[in-house]
Amino acid sequence: MTSYLTQPEDSTICGPVAIINVGRWSKHPVKKSLKDICEEVQCDSGGTPIRHIDKSLRKEFKKKLKVIKKRYCSVNEAKKHLEKGNALLLSFLFKNNEEEKDVSEHICLFTKVKDKKWYAHNLSFKKRTSIILEEDMYEYFYRWGRPHIWLLKKI
Repeated sequence: MTSYLTQPEDSTICGPVAIINVGRWSKHPVKKSLKDICEEVQCDSGGTPIRHIDKSLRKEFKKKLKVIKKRYCSVNEAKKHLEKGNALLLSFLFKNNEEEKDVSEHICLFTKVKDKKWYAHNLSFKKRTSIILEEDMYEYFYRWGRPHIWLLKKI
């Protein structure tokens, strides 16, 4: 069974953690340290710019994975992609509570759907793997705005 990385609580390194987890899922481990990846993708206290995550994924997994970035992807399309044995990165917006003015963004890896349960890695600070019910996935896809999604397929 694959062991996925999770980020420390109150950190903003979900982008670099997602890149490492893609390597673990694909069986093409990233040879760089977490610190080196953070520097490469310019991860700082505000997080990681989406364009740097995209660039790093394409560079790190060139000729290993087919990477398709989508801004508009339905829950159903994502589900069908996962059911074929593929994975996806989901960068979604959220608020910690309704009173917050600003939304935050988080990125995590999804590797499987089974019996309407979605398997996510680094969704929570507390668990390496979380299981999300399909009806709850609509919140990640639509509540605060459309997510960035990378569909990942092993070559």
